[in-house]
Amino acid sequence: MGGGERASEAAARTAARAAEPLPVKRRRKREKVGKRSNPEYMMAGGYVSKVVHERVMEVLANRGVRDELFEELDRYGVQHDGKRVYYGDLAELLCRQWLQSLGVEPE
Repeated sequence: MGGGERASEAAARTAARAAEPLPVKRRRKREKVGKRSNPEYMMAGGYVSKVVHERVMEVLANRGVRDELFEELDRYGVQHDGKRVYYGDLAELLCRQWLQSLGVEPE
């Protein structure tokens, strides 16, 4: 089998795949929820040292600390689900507190 024959076979397989109908994308039946789909929120990435992140996660494992944090989140108007503390919730709280200390209203 020569190189030309292999190329033509490969071209035939590619053409056959191209002729196959594309799979139909399914739509979600449930409504999107959460901050990711809320136009009032945006992804704001940043780097935090590993030791700080690990320590924060250790402290957040304490139920009493989480309960106090939920109260603080409510006081500053940070949207949260009330069951789990996300790192972004804490970051937004700290940003809101900082803005307030400068006399700047976030809203």
